[in-house]
Amino acid sequence: SVDVQPLEQRLPPQDLIIYELMIDDFTAEFRGNRAPLDAVHDRLDYLQDLGVNAIEFMPWTAWPGSGFSWGYDPFQFFAVEYRYVNDESEPADKIYRLKQLINSLHERGLHVIMDGVFNHVRAGIDPNKGFPYRWLYEIPEESPYIGSFEVGGFFEEFDYDNGCVQAFIGDVCRYWLDAYQLDGIRFDFTKGFYRPGQGDVGITKLVGDLRGHLADQGRQNVALIVEHLTDNRYEAINDANQMGATGCWFDPFMYESQNNGREGRAGGQTMRILNSKMDFEGDKWPVTYIENHDHSRVTNKVGGRVRWFKAQPAAIALFTAPGMTMIYNGQEYGEDYYLPDQGEGRVVPRPLRWQAFEDDFAGHRLRFLYGKLARMRRDHPALR
Repeated sequence: SVDVQPLEQRLPPQDLIIYELMIDDFTAEFRGNRAPLDAVHDRLDYLQDLGVNAIEFMPWTAWPGSGFSWGYDPFQFFAVEYRYVNDESEPADKIYRLKQLINSLHERGLHVIMDGVFNHVRAGIDPNKGFPYRWLYEIPEESPYIGSFEVGGFFEEFDYDNGCVQAFIGDVCRYWLDAYQLDGIRFDFTKGFYRPGQGDVGITKLVGDLRGHLADQGRQNVALIVEHLTDNRYEAINDANQMGATGCWFDPFMYESQNNGREGRAGGQTMRILNSKMDFEGDKWPVTYIENHDHSRVTNKVGGRVRWFKAQPAAIALFTAPGMTMIYNGQEYGEDYYLPDQGEGRVVPRPLRWQAFEDDFAGHRLRFLYGKLARMRRDHPALR
């Protein structure tokens, strides 16, 4: 068996420079026939040299079938996705691969953050391949796990009004936090299981219970981050405060910086957005970024790699803003692609083109900039 060793020194949230990593796309160009989780090891020197100190993996929990997915359609919450751990030459070693990777990351002082999808489930249409807690019921439609709670629209929603759901998701989170010694969880689409003013249900209870669990173990600085997509993003800050979360994804700067890059000037909201920490209580923080997996690349938005330099001001501002800084894999060398807001062309493979990192025109220059900014942020506390 393999035990995961905890991180020797876990940093406070405001010190985190997070690298959002999509396991399939990150390793597609160089993994060959190996399991994708094994191939991630090949780039650990690269990540450490870049200057990030936390890796936020897009969902690794299992989804139905063997096809490509971003992982936001889970159905086996205690299992690592088969696609990520399968190596035909070593078929018996699946269970250890994620633990081995996390140990390697922890040895290098890198935090590991799980992207957890707990608002909904891919229930499936086949009892042999679907979400077990639906199909074990003689009448699957009567499963108390599935049903409308707050805001839905993605697959089958969890009904947090039933205590079994709250207990189940709590067990899932404690399992990953404890067995894998995680340093944080990013909770996807919390608007779907947040009920304002009620601390005894949904994400608010979940965060409270997990905080108590971590405190009992003496584990400090474990980040519990929410993605809370209110129409007015400043309301997301207020809700995150009420939930007791460490912070929330805060994307106004992404939209503002992309507009600024296209228009060649700073918009009137830039400074207010970068000062969003003023709205967070105490030790709570924004997670600020100019790219994430849900949107087109910033390089694409400002005119493509021929205009890579227009992405520089946003990067500089990003690394000098309070809170947790996040970049998306490939952003640091100007990865460039368009992503539609909806439709079938959205969730498709987009392998990182590592050769773009090698070109002297944009790749090396941007990578040098990101590395320098990360070092500056690390060495000068005032910048964070």
